[in-house]
Amino acid sequence: PGQSFALSIGAAGGAPAAYQFQWRRNGSAITGATSATYFIPTFGAAHAGDYDVTVSDGTTQIVGGPVAARVANPDRWVWRNRLPTGNDLRAVAYGAGRYVAVGLAGTIVTSTNGTDWVAQPSRPPLGFNDIFFNGSLFVAVGFQGNIVTSPDGLEWTQRHIGAPTTLAGVTFGHGKWIAVGAGGALYTAAAAAETWTEQILPITEPINDLAPTATGFVAVANNGYIHLGDSAATTWTTSRPAVDGATSFPLFDVAVRGTTCVASGARRVYVSTDSGAT
Repeated sequence: PGQSFALSIGAAGGAPAAYQFQWRRNGSAITGATSATYFIPTFGAAHAGDYDVTVSDGTTQIVGGPVAARVANPDRWVWRNRLPTGNDLRAVAYGAGRYVAVGLAGTIVTSTNGTDWVAQPSRPPLGFNDIFFNGSLFVAVGFQGNIVTSPDGLEWTQRHIGAPTTLAGVTFGHGKWIAVGAGGALYTAAAAAETWTEQILPITEPINDLAPTATGFVAVANNGYIHLGDSAATTWTTSRPAVDGATSFPLFDVAVRGTTCVASGARRVYVSTDSGAT
């Protein structure tokens, strides 16, 4: 908004003077807009719409367009400084009436409105990579096997997987927690998230994210690996979809809706409509 806006059309077979033009917005003629170029000095929200133009030589009339003109909403996202810590933040979740963001150096900050943030008591100086809320408990995971849990985002309890493994993602489904990370690490825990058990996968590629499906879990990893687990999260199969031969690209994130899974990564998006089976 606030910038000039112009639409122009060229008519083959004669000079512009040989034709009659009428620009329209949302199907209605614009008064005075009867030349080959339509110009708005300052474009604003009132000008947004679908524009087209009729061109006639007195015998035949054609329509050019439509062209969609929209105004971006600059207020949709508002920058909020990373106060009060200034540390990098890696993930955010909402639950128990507040947003909880976690990041490097053990940073945990909370907000009830997304605008005003409060630093929570410092954890051990080990960074966090992800956080998830399952309706009753927050679980945050990070470097050196660092895991913390909280029912409200304010009071936190230290947990640990028992190994100095960097954890990249965490989720909850089918009554259990799953955390994944470096070296193909995958750990599970009951709903209380107190004791974590390692599950052995057939590869050592870092696992970057995971999500529950209707029948189990799907996890994505480096080099295009996709792991499918059963609802108990104890039996896992591994696949490596080949699209254009690009199986070496890492996958960073996965989302599930119904039986549709979408995995995204470097230069690629993979879609499965059968809960990740193919």
